[in-house]
Amino acid sequence: ELKYTYWNRASERFTGISEKEAIGRSLFDLFPELRGTKIEKMCLGVLSGRAPGSMVTEFRLGGKEYFFEINAYPSTQGISVFVKDVTQRKQNEEELLLYQGKLQSLASELVLAEERERRLIATELHDRIGQALALSGLKLEELRGNLSSPCCSQSLDEIKGLRFECHLSGRDE
Repeated sequence: ELKYTYWNRASERFTGISEKEAIGRSLFDLFPELRGTKIEKMCLGVLSGRAPGSMVTEFRLGGKEYFFEINAYPSTQGISVFVKDVTQRKQNEEELLLYQGKLQSLASELVLAEERERRLIATELHDRIGQALALSGLKLEELRGNLSSPCCSQSLDEIKGLRFECHLSGRDE
C-alpha cells in the first residue's frame, strides 16, 4: 500500500508535512499526483521483485519545479525509499551544457575569423607585394639598360635575383 512508517526531519522541512501527518498514510495520500507515474512503477517493482531501483525525476512541489534522485531498496518492512534533492545539480548541468554550446559556437567563429584573416593576408601579399615586386623588376631592367658600369650591372643582377627568390618563395606558401 506504500504507507509511510518513518518520516525524517528533512522530509518535514522540505514538504511542510509533519511526521504525525505522514506516518500511516500512503504515498498517494500525501502526493496524489504520483499515482501512475514512473515513481509508482519503480516502488511497486522494488516491492514485487525485491530488487533495488533508482531514478532521477522531475517533480512539482508547492508550485516549484524540483529534480529528485530516488533510490528504493527492499526492506523487512516492505521498501525503504531515500529521496535527495538534486535540483541545483541538474541546473548546474544544464548551465554547463549551455556554456559548452556557447564555447563551441565561439570556437567556430574563431576558426572562421582565422580563415578570413588568412585569405585577407594572402590577397594582400599577392596583390600588393606581388605587383610591387614585378614593378621593381621592370624598373631594375630599365636601370640596367641605362648603366654602363659592370660593377653596377652586377649589383643590379644580385638585386634582381633576390626579388625573384622572394617571388618564388611566396608562391610556394
